Amino acid sequence: MKKLKKLIKKYWVLFSTFILINVFFISVIINILSFEQDIKTKNSLISKDAKIILFETAEDIKINNLINTLKDKNVVLEGKVLINNDYKATEIIGVYYNYNIDKTYPLTEGRMFTLEEIKRGERVALVGYKLKDNIQDQKVKIQNQEYKVVGILGNKSTKGLGDSIYINMNSQDFNLNRKSITIDVLDGSTAYTAKKIYEQLNERNKVIMEISEPIVEPLNEAISSNSIYLIMGLLASMSLISTVINISSYWIEKEKVIIGIKSLVGESKSSIFLNLFIEYEFVIIASIIIAYLIFGICGGLNSINLLIALKSLLIITLINVIVSITCIIPSVIKISKMNINSIIKENI
Repeated sequence: MKKLKKLIKKYWVLFSTFILINVFFISVIINILSFEQDIKTKNSLISKDAKIILFETAEDIKINNLINTLKDKNVVLEGKVLINNDYKATEIIGVYYNYNIDKTYPLTEGRMFTLEEIKRGERVALVGYKLKDNIQDQKVKIQNQEYKVVGILGNKSTKGLGDSIYINMNSQDFNLNRKSITIDVLDGSTAYTAKKIYEQLNERNKVIMEISEPIVEPLNEAISSNSIYLIMGLLASMSLISTVINISSYWIEKEKVIIGIKSLVGESKSSIFLNLFIEYEFVIIASIIIAYLIFGICGGLNSINLLIALKSLLIITLINVIVSITCIIPSVIKISKMNINSIIKENI
């Protein structure tokens, strides 16, 4: 501890800079990892072949029309069907599948809908963790109609599902107008099936459909959504590297007599390099710990799970090590070019 305090005092500018930039990087990386997890949890039931269909149709195109066109296929349907009339205007997501799927949403309690419940059109619901207070007598009201709650979605660290309610899509004949429905076909091409849906629905009604891809690469989407912050982080890293190089040059100039004496008494330059690197790493480790403490005190760690916290720690540590190695190279070059005899003569 005494040695650490001495190092922090010696490199206090470097230490403070690393703390500030690490707090920023921690928030960005945790946001990216949380966003990625959010997308993955929302897409728990669908595959990479899934398509999103936006229906721009007349009012009389209903969910049952879509379900009937797909009765010969093993499919999963998912999409926002309602906005609840509670004070939060909660999103109501409809879910339908007509075969025994082996996938599930992350549930804290309870179970998924059974195939029989879906086929019979039963009013069953999965309620987000943050909406548990809305449950009364194991039921939740959706547009003034009672739905039996069979499971609780997510937990306090799950952003994507915690504030939504998922219901059996077959429980009401919802209007498809201006609704986006994700469709995933088990036994065939989803793109081909989407074309067939258009042809069959268009026999009786004028149908306009837009087909798009769901987010299939969550990490890429998460990085794209945080690109501005990543650019800021890159600029901050460049500033950090410049700061560290300048501090290192100042330290070497200030300590060159001591470096010269150490060389005269037999200490090799490689040993001096190693000691400098170890000192840097001590400062970096201390700055990472304090940065996480600051982030945690501000409440940033309360809403994420342990896996994301550990992943972010690994990434932050790797970034810091890369930066420190990059920064120490000029110092190594400068020390290796030192003429020890000249240094001693200058200071005798």
